[in-house]
Amino acid sequence: LSGDMGDETMSYLVSGQWSDTTNTFDLLDARVDLRMFDFANIRVGQFVPGFYSGYVTDPRDLTTLNYSVSALTFGQGRGQGVELSRTFAHSFHVSAFYNNGFQDTDGVGSDNTYALGGRVEYDGLSSFVFGAGFGYNDDVVELTTYTVDVSYIGAGWHANAAWVANDADDTWDNYSLVGTVGYDLTKKFELFGQYEYGVLSGAVSDLNLCTIGGNYSINEHIVWTNSVGYSFNAIDSSFDTENTGWRTSSDDGQFVIRSGVTVSF
Repeated sequence: LSGDMGDETMSYLVSGQWSDTTNTFDLLDARVDLRMFDFANIRVGQFVPGFYSGYVTDPRDLTTLNYSVSALTFGQGRGQGVELSRTFAHSFHVSAFYNNGFQDTDGVGSDNTYALGGRVEYDGLSSFVFGAGFGYNDDVVELTTYTVDVSYIGAGWHANAAWVANDADDTWDNYSLVGTVGYDLTKKFELFGQYEYGVLSGAVSDLNLCTIGGNYSINEHIVWTNSVGYSFNAIDSSFDTENTGWRTSSDDGQFVIRSGVTVSF
């Protein structure tokens, strides 16, 4: 549920999701955006701060219409805090945030956990967008993390490549590379492919997944998505696979077939 004031100086977003883990309906987003100040736009509440391009507020903004395993494992998730953002020279978009921790929606509490970071994007070149982010998380796991990415939008197709890494367990052997390509075969059908390779210092096997699929727009409100994924390696339990369809395994060769309908109104 979202909306704007008539003059667009303020907007709000409230969203929730049923959890297969807790069997409860959990609050995801509860934020207010204030755009009436000259120095910066201000966002407060519970939300996804700007950092990694693969973890966004609404997965419908992603080509695959679903988070990748890399996004859930390395991404910033939601937190409760404040974020400031501003655009410079029409091409640089800068944001900075402070909240109670990566993927932490349990409230501020008395444990003094926190996270801070930011993101910058440059779209001054035709068809290309370059982005980078930095974050520090002092929560259940203390880590420093960074990401770089580039996107391209051409005639009928688009592509994105992103690298994200952190120093959890006092080593930088925690990283992932994700590449996504989409192509509009027709006005209503988009073909896409995604590959992700990830490494965690304590994992027995590396993440090595490939997914191909398509989005069919039945009309402006309904999109039907189908995809087939294949795992070239076993999937270690250290990787976060929640809501992706992938399962922890000791053998390679796992298939995941997904079909879903997205209704927007």
